[in-house]
Amino acid sequence: MRKSNREKFKEMNTKQKVGYIWEYYRYAILGTIIGIFLVSQIVTTMLKPKDNFDAHVVVTSKMVIDSAKMEEEEQFFKENFNTDLYYLPADWSQMDSQMVLNDQLMMLKIQVREVDIFAMSEDRYSKYMEIEGFDPFLALDEVPEMAPLLEQYKDSLLTATSLEDGKEHVYGIKVDKLEHLEGGITAEPLVISLISVPKNINKAVEIIDYLI
Repeated sequence: MRKSNREKFKEMNTKQKVGYIWEYYRYAILGTIIGIFLVSQIVTTMLKPKDNFDAHVVVTSKMVIDSAKMEEEEQFFKENFNTDLYYLPADWSQMDSQMVLNDQLMMLKIQVREVDIFAMSEDRYSKYMEIEGFDPFLALDEVPEMAPLLEQYKDSLLTATSLEDGKEHVYGIKVDKLEHLEGGITAEPLVISLISVPKNINKAVEIIDYLI
């Protein structure tokens, strides 16, 4: 008589059972983990005291973190720019389960307005431009305060045709590295963009100038 799956499962050792469960239920397990992670992040974001920062900077790419320098830089940005600095090490060239979590975390931070200046790998920038339809990036050439920087770095501008008006706009500035930041040593070029209109556009421009 052919054995049922339940009977086969009972005869398995612990390692075989774990392998069986992972093979057939891995997507449900990963979905549950991601769901729990997002709920915990939302609750944490809603309940934690809000600092009244003028701007938020997020740096995400392949990088090596120096915890001591990172803490020093975070404090420096708070004291000198009234700005929150957040590092997220990630290899955006591949989208595994960890990158899915990172992507959801980024979208959450964008939704709760905890990202103004986004310094990201070219892979992450390209994926946003392809999937998000230029949203949430701001057309930098439509921000008068950005004009001097765009002229200064005119050979490093990344442009694309807007879906809204059909015109060519600047959405990013490509740089080999960020000046003055050693808390996260990046291993690839970065693209700096603005997420919608920052709370303090003059402070945001000042920070971008400092970084590049």
